[in-house]
Amino acid sequence: MSGAGKSEAMKFFEDREYFCIDNFPINLFQYLNEIFLSSEKRDRVAVAIDVRNQEFIEQLTKQMEILDKEEISHTMIYLDARTDVLLSRYELSRRKHPLNMYDTLLANIKAERKIIKDFMVKADLVIDTSTLTVKNCRKF
Repeated sequence: MSGAGKSEAMKFFEDREYFCIDNFPINLFQYLNEIFLSSEKRDRVAVAIDVRNQEFIEQLTKQMEILDKEEISHTMIYLDARTDVLLSRYELSRRKHPLNMYDTLLANIKAERKIIKDFMVKADLVIDTSTLTVKNCRKF
């Protein structure tokens, strides 16, 4: 979910020497092996995506199947938080919701939940960040 801590999660992986890519185009997932994993220095890649990527919904399942077929090891992590916490985080940061389809922040959060609800069950790990601080997250 947008606002659940993707940026902090990416910092976590960067600190552990992962090659991190934010908002990687979903239709290029099938080329991760060629582009990034062919170098020994890039044997661990963390990719973050969110709903601003328009092809996200149609392509994610297809691209994950391609990674499986190519035997590229991967783990899908889904970050979530309660709606009241997401509202508070956006109000504090004064940033727009990446979906930005509706007039209110609450409407965008609800719409995003509907759009990506199926991916939570497909995730290998679901983390509710509602009660986590940045300091707590670094313990994972």
